[in-house]
Amino acid sequence: MSRLLIGILTALTGAAAQAQTLPASTKAETAKLVFHLATPRAMASLEVELNAAIAQLRKANATARIVKLRIFVAAGNDTAMVAGAAAANFKEAREPLPVMNIIQVGALEGGSRVLIESVAEAKTEANPNGLAFISGQLTQTPKGGGGLLVSVTPLAEKSVAAIEAALMANSLDNTDVIRVDCFTSSLADRARVRSLVATAFPRAGVGLVQLERAAPNNEVECESIARLKTKPAEPLVQINPTNAQFAQMALVSAPQVIFTSTAAGGPDDAGIRQMFTALQAILDKAGSSLPRVLYTSGYPANPAMVQKFRDIRWEFLDKAHAPASTNLVVEGVLPAGSGAGIDVIALPN
Repeated sequence: MSRLLIGILTALTGAAAQAQTLPASTKAETAKLVFHLATPRAMASLEVELNAAIAQLRKANATARIVKLRIFVAAGNDTAMVAGAAAANFKEAREPLPVMNIIQVGALEGGSRVLIESVAEAKTEANPNGLAFISGQLTQTPKGGGGLLVSVTPLAEKSVAAIEAALMANSLDNTDVIRVDCFTSSLADRARVRSLVATAFPRAGVGLVQLERAAPNNEVECESIARLKTKPAEPLVQINPTNAQFAQMALVSAPQVIFTSTAAGGPDDAGIRQMFTALQAILDKAGSSLPRVLYTSGYPANPAMVQKFRDIRWEFLDKAHAPASTNLVVEGVLPAGSGAGIDVIALPN
């Protein structure tokens, strides 16, 4: 066997082993959580961009311990190598491995291969009164005979307005928002959308993601996180004024929260149940449980899986106390061929 082939096999085996050692969950202090994101310019390879993005986040977080990374990878790139490469980066820096959620999407701004969001635990309090995790505010229109809209800015305006209404109803304002992610059917007018969101929420980091290469509808869904001005009466308050199937926002002042890795399942009903069963096992091991989930991030891998996801989740979650949530139809989740994935934020038991 040639040295080159041996080297390739060794690298692949090492990446797989490192991916297997990633934590399934992590716990952090709510009051000390800080949020950053990094979208490096397009570079020579996925691995180079990935390392550049992690370097940006490491610099932004300074002495804060990174506990979670959500890594969006543009379609056409080798998503399977990301976990091993990211783990190698942290091991080389002799830093604890964070939980990772790796999601393949349609496209990212400027032709970038990755966008990475970090959650870190600072050494001092950043959110003494807690945080509001605000569900994705979906606005969409049918694609129609003319194809997808070139401009989704009008839809983004409606999504931003929905966030603003939720903030106002809970004695918060735009300057309390510290992160906004907008998921769209197109990045054609990304500069206008970014300007709109950044102007509306001047203290927030802003991420833009095109979910699918060929979306079935025109859509924008923006989710957000805000710092609370006053501590809620309870450690967790779910705001659901219309008794919808998901809470509008989760107000969290509990001392600690748990972030999970992405549980996944196959492309059928049994796969969705497998996904939730895997999530339950992750939470059990972390000292939590499904009734303690306060926010879900769902990733159906195609439109056909959306309704399956929505229906079957109530076999596992408490519909009477629905968590806040964002459900995004994406290009794919790991392992390859999965029908859907989910990660959550939960309180310890």
